[in-house]
Amino acid sequence: PLRTTFHSNEFKALKAEMQAAAGDPTECLSKNNPKYEKLTDVLLEHFERKRAIGESTRVIVFSQLRESVMGIVSMLSSKNAELLKPTPFVGQSKKKESESNPGQEVAGMNQAEQQRILRQFNEGVFNVLVCTCVGEEGLDIGDVDLIVNFDILKSAIRSIQRTGRTGRKRNGRVIFLVSEGQEERSYRDSVTNSKKIARALKDPSVFKLCQNSPMFPTDPALMRQKMVVDDFHMSQVGGHTPKTRGRGKTGR
Repeated sequence: PLRTTFHSNEFKALKAEMQAAAGDPTECLSKNNPKYEKLTDVLLEHFERKRAIGESTRVIVFSQLRESVMGIVSMLSSKNAELLKPTPFVGQSKKKESESNPGQEVAGMNQAEQQRILRQFNEGVFNVLVCTCVGEEGLDIGDVDLIVNFDILKSAIRSIQRTGRTGRKRNGRVIFLVSEGQEERSYRDSVTNSKKIARALKDPSVFKLCQNSPMFPTDPALMRQKMVVDDFHMSQVGGHTPKTRGRGKTGR
């Protein structure tokens, strides 16, 4: 099978020889994909401009693939270390095989690691958060002034969610790195769909806005009451089947 080939000693030896011949992996990334070099230029320009006016700043870089996130962090770490302090931020799923590099596994982060990374990002230990889709929702970091989309999403909603990570306390920027061809067409489709959503939200015939909060009644009556919660047992859950110990075993 193909998986057996990828994990064989012969394949690993051949892979090591090819990596040695390719030289520095960060230089190889820049040569094979001009986005890496452009990303570096964008980030250096941003941090140099903010440093000149004495303003703190943070940046979030989005990429769909976990392995791409690791490649970006590796490349940025080898650049201007005084300005760029990148860190990866990925999901909690267990190790899975790389999509573009079969045989290589890319690990995830547990919840404790994610919380530590976000805390250090807030504290300024890191100033560039390179993340997958796990960072598209739920992050509330005030000093994020720049969002860089390393790849293009077809989903307009996800693009809007990414954009919403900046501009919370002050003006922010969003930059899309787009290559010619299919990715450029996907970007145009995403922009068109985003404009459709914006027009729909402004059209009263499409969405009806409630005059009051739908979560509360018009004249709520407040009551203070002590509640006692009984111990919970799985047998209370509908459809739960208790496990039977020693099933299939016979006594001696």
